[in-house]
Amino acid sequence: MLALESFSVVLGLLTTGLALGWESFYCRRLLKPLRWRIAVTGSRGKSTLVRLLVAALREAGYAVAAKTTGSEPLLHHVDGQEERIRRRGTPSLLEVKQALRLAGKEKAEVLVVELMSLHPENLFVESVRLLQPYLLLVTNVREDHLEQMGESPDQIARSLAAAIPPGGKVLLPEEEFYPVFEEVAQRRRAEIIKVERRWPAQFKRLPPDNLPPGVFPAQLRLLSALLEEMDIAEKIDQDFFRSYRPDPGAPRMFRFRYGPARASWTALNIFAANDPFSTRELLDRLKQELDFPRASLLGLLNLRADRGDRTWQWLKAIREGMFPEFKKIYVIGEGARAFSSKLKRHLAIRVIAVTQKKAPLIMEKVLEANPRGGYLVGLGNIGGLGKEVVNWWSEQARQGE
Repeated sequence: MLALESFSVVLGLLTTGLALGWESFYCRRLLKPLRWRIAVTGSRGKSTLVRLLVAALREAGYAVAAKTTGSEPLLHHVDGQEERIRRRGTPSLLEVKQALRLAGKEKAEVLVVELMSLHPENLFVESVRLLQPYLLLVTNVREDHLEQMGESPDQIARSLAAAIPPGGKVLLPEEEFYPVFEEVAQRRRAEIIKVERRWPAQFKRLPPDNLPPGVFPAQLRLLSALLEEMDIAEKIDQDFFRSYRPDPGAPRMFRFRYGPARASWTALNIFAANDPFSTRELLDRLKQELDFPRASLLGLLNLRADRGDRTWQWLKAIREGMFPEFKKIYVIGEGARAFSSKLKRHLAIRVIAVTQKKAPLIMEKVLEANPRGGYLVGLGNIGGLGKEVVNWWSEQARQGE
């Protein structure tokens, strides 16, 4: 019996190895026609950076195809259309093949791919074995996906370093540099380029404190550095923003009225910031740019069953007073009741579980509990109920136009 089990394991490993070898060979054939292959990894802001790159490179005259996996997985056609990737079950590494096939079919000159893998072994296969990018951009290193990537910034940086392509170039903000990036780059004969904090000259008419919602200065610094590497920096200025299309889950504000008294509501979608640290950073930025009320905010925190580490992060953040501007946080999704029970003694913020499973019922309970209206901020996760709630907000705002 033991011998049979050992044989089965060996056979499985051999089959997997042969399959990956074939996929790698197949992808190499699709890679050849492309002038530039660009990959984007990091903890936060990957989809936004890919979309910025696509807009800028098209402005420079390139035929660009792309793949993003932000609030929803999308293929970006050369003509600007976006097509949802149909998944049967869990996400697959082989979605890279779909992007490569699209690029080949539409004769793209540049392919930009948001790497979606979390486990370093999968990230290595996705980047090094399948896509083989010339340029890898690292947005940042944040404490998220702790179960897959590690519990400390150093461990997370090591996981992200798995994507470094042999002989390629790696661009990252200088404040996000960790020694492990240099260590892995040396082994793979890659070059690390630390992008300085100075504001890019080609964007001098666009101050860093006046960017579109969800766009951060570090992303434009990375974009500028990439354009310099491609020797096309002089062709691009901030006018490329005219063709920039934000992710469907990007920060957005909705205004509507609700109830017999037609109470005034403002809802702000920042679900896609996900972890509390990125949410805090984005909220601080938006409070400077948007018309935030002086009164306390209401939060709507969406939990996901497959993101237990993120749920723990939010629990810790609320306990430690990371979001003092909120007077109430309503919790929805898997484990909402258990989450709120852990914070019963938290006197600064009332944490209230909402157990309804449909967006209209959730919003009915939240809004009717606050008949005078208010300012509601979506937190936690855009997936599942988060997206349904945003769609409900959008529909209410549309009806009020």
